[in-house]
Amino acid sequence: MEPGNVILVLFLSCVVLPFSTSQEDRGLCSQVYLMHQYCTSQQISSIAEENFESSRSEVRVGKAGPPGPPGRRGEAAVINYTKIFAKMEQKFNDLQLKFDKKSLMYDEMVEQTKRNQILIEELQTNVIPLTIVDCQTVKPEYAKSTDEKGGVYDIFRNNKRYEVYCDLTTDDGGWIVFQRRQDGSENFYRTWNDYAGGFGNKTGEFWLGLDTLHALTLGGKYELRIDLLDKEGNTAYAKYSTFSVGAISTNYMLNVGGYSGTAGDSMTYHNKMPFSTRDQDNDKWGLHCADFTRGGWWFNGCMHSHLNGNYDGEGNTRAGPAGLYWAHWIGGSSLGGSTMMVRKK
Repeated sequence: MEPGNVILVLFLSCVVLPFSTSQEDRGLCSQVYLMHQYCTSQQISSIAEENFESSRSEVRVGKAGPPGPPGRRGEAAVINYTKIFAKMEQKFNDLQLKFDKKSLMYDEMVEQTKRNQILIEELQTNVIPLTIVDCQTVKPEYAKSTDEKGGVYDIFRNNKRYEVYCDLTTDDGGWIVFQRRQDGSENFYRTWNDYAGGFGNKTGEFWLGLDTLHALTLGGKYELRIDLLDKEGNTAYAKYSTFSVGAISTNYMLNVGGYSGTAGDSMTYHNKMPFSTRDQDNDKWGLHCADFTRGGWWFNGCMHSHLNGNYDGEGNTRAGPAGLYWAHWIGGSSLGGSTMMVRKK
């Protein structure tokens, strides 16, 4: 048996039977243990040397080059979190600044949009309506009220607003209605100032006003249409190709002519006559037509027509059966209604 194996057997015997050995044997075992370590280390060294020699004997590919220059001694890696946080904070501040600028631009855009909307509303309220000078240029969206024939609108002349009723259906429409009688609900036995300024409800019985009539027919060519209704429901009309009302300095003198229609011409007789009311007599009759017939009109001496008379007619006037009067249609009988309106040609 080889010495190494003998030592191993002795070592194992010392390990396996530690409690059966005497004190002297234990000393021997210590020596055996030391010998085993020595032998083992020698054996490992021999194996390593053998492996080294075998690796040297193997075929090597290529040739090792000369060693390079020594590198600069490196420094230990240190993460500077303070600088990182500072850069992150700077980046955040830059982004915040950009965001604030964008937000400011957005706010300015919103405010500009609001200002633009206000300008549009002002344009619609103040500028666009200025183009609405008569019932031929009104827009449905601007109507204050409507019915089957038309509606109430504001029109503008010389920077002044006039509230009028527009008939948008009769004879191609576009008519400014300035008188309507239909049920006797409005009193037409009025003073000079009442007829100058106007009275009544524009969706019912009313008189637009002589001042407005003068302003609306000034400096243009206008036509007049009068629609009549008797108490049996029959209708007729009279149309005049020339119509205007003079200034107050002429006592609102009537200018009318060029008759056509179905009712007969009962208006030309009153051409070039001033207006008269119960408190201002401007007619050619020896008595006071407006007072006798209880309504204002362009009386001559006295009348062929009078559509502002007492609605009830017979028994209620000092001039007999007047009422709403149009001589060339149904004689002296009082009518059931009338509409007078004007339109630019």
